[in-house]
Amino acid sequence: DSSDWPVIDPLPSYGRGRELPGGRHRSLIYGFNLTDVVIT
Repeated sequence: DSSDWPVIDPLPSYGRGRELPGGRHRSLIYGFNLTDVVIT
């Protein structure tokens, strides 16, 4: 159900070239440059 992930304004760094204009769905889980991650 897409209503579980609210739409938020995109960050300025996202740009608009490839994507449609408008908001983006917020991710449920996000990580960058992570090590030893355990999700239970």
